Amino acid sequence: CATHTPSLFDKDTVNWETAKDLTGLLQKLYAIKKHPLMANGAYTLRAHAHDIALAYYEKDGRRLVGVFSLRGEAGLLGVDLPDGRYENLLDAGIVEIRAGRLGCSGEPMIFEV
Repeated sequence: CATHTPSLFDKDTVNWETAKDLTGLLQKLYAIKKHPLMANGAYTLRAHAHDIALAYYEKDGRRLVGVFSLRGEAGLLGVDLPDGRYENLLDAGIVEIRAGRLGCSGEPMIFEV
């Protein structure tokens, strides 16, 4: 929620006084963290063009997929995932994969395949 991105390498304090309540987001992230694939799956992290990272937890043919734009920018990604419509566990929106392509709006997405 901060308008200033703090440095990772220098002392740069974060202003925690924001007008936005993050309680709902933190509750969703806590529930996702308890997902069985996160507890027992194999973890893979891949970098994509447009400074987008794809994270996978995989086990028994199931995947929990995270799509994170590191600069908040949109992009179209080629992905090795089945075509279909999936629920974004962060905001209940729809994540659509069509012809092996996934559109990223710049907002994070986490969904199960």
